[in-house]
Amino acid sequence: MMKKSQLAIALTGLLVISSASVAGDETSQTGLNGVTIELSGSFYHPNESQVLQETTPVILFDGLTFEGGKQVVEGYKGAFKQDVMSETIKEKLAALKEIYSKDELLEIIATSAKIKADFPELIAFYSGIGEATGYSFNQVYLAAWASDGLFAKSVNRLASAGLNELKQQADKMRGCTAIGWNNGVIGQNQDMPITMGGYGAIWKSDSVIVHAAEPFFNAMAMGRELATVLNTVDLFHKGALEQGVPVSALSMAMVAKYDDANEAKSTLDNIEVNAAYSTHFADKKGHVLTVENQLGSNIVIDGSVKGYVTHTNHPLGQEQALVDHYANGQERVFDEAMKTTLWRNLAAESHAKYSPTRDVDALKEAFTQKPILKSPYVGNGFVTTNSVIHDLNTGCSYGTTWLPSMQDYTKVCFDN
Repeated sequence: MMKKSQLAIALTGLLVISSASVAGDETSQTGLNGVTIELSGSFYHPNESQVLQETTPVILFDGLTFEGGKQVVEGYKGAFKQDVMSETIKEKLAALKEIYSKDELLEIIATSAKIKADFPELIAFYSGIGEATGYSFNQVYLAAWASDGLFAKSVNRLASAGLNELKQQADKMRGCTAIGWNNGVIGQNQDMPITMGGYGAIWKSDSVIVHAAEPFFNAMAMGRELATVLNTVDLFHKGALEQGVPVSALSMAMVAKYDDANEAKSTLDNIEVNAAYSTHFADKKGHVLTVENQLGSNIVIDGSVKGYVTHTNHPLGQEQALVDHYANGQERVFDEAMKTTLWRNLAAESHAKYSPTRDVDALKEAFTQKPILKSPYVGNGFVTTNSVIHDLNTGCSYGTTWLPSMQDYTKVCFDN
């Protein structure tokens, strides 16, 4: 249970970030690929005529190996006709240098030792990316850390800052709706500002399929026996930040290596991660569970017995406290400010609990329904930039790189 003092601190930042995470006075937003989406229409009649990314490239690689890292770099070049990985590393390093000293960056690099023993493949993979881009392993690792860490750092810093600072940074928020069953099917809608989208891709190897909403945001991944998706609860929980490893890296490494959701849970207990994400795992043994990452002691929600888990962008079980504290018991007022997190979870739970099939088609249907689907409209550039569905039973994963109501899922399977 979150302590009252912790909850109050979290709430101080929550409502302002949420209410300001709309696009404000902007009339459009431009993705990383240079495509501009107009913010027009309304909640029930949004702009569903423009597409940020027309297709979803599939990048073939050898998995988490040195050669696999090199292949991912070349795959982005082929898909987007530019060196996306090199540019991403450059941008992440520049952002890190703005807030960290050289000694502080060395402390972040030192966290790589925490994964080297159990996941040496990550070291090899990032070294391969470095070889192909001309950067060192340390620089690539920092870029990977920054993808999750800078977001968490911003949220944690702003939670104790003034309201104006919170408003200015609100568009950096990520959000999602996740649904998973104990039958090996799990998925999510990934929601974030349009400005973060445009370079989405799916990586395919014999051991892991990765849905990369951004080049180093790799936590939506499926191995042959274990799958994971995630969403943020950084507004309420604190990750290990500079003392933690990149959560995206660890997530994709675990599903490539493990066959049991409980192994992933135990790993997250033993290895601190930089961001406070809510990670969800499903395996082929009948396990499905959620881990709300937080510094010191993770919160585990095991849905294996009831058969499902769902999650949005608030800690489960804290709903009434949040509403009472921030909106004087007015649920709708709070929910609108928080990007429909309460409504989204209730909608997700109804789909999870009552679906007669609990399969890929059930998730495809759920992920096109409001409020789970987030679309661009006046005042809102916080949208579903991609949708992900894993089916461990068939060895196939499905993904989009724009609204799943507008783009067909790309199907990627291990064995064909």
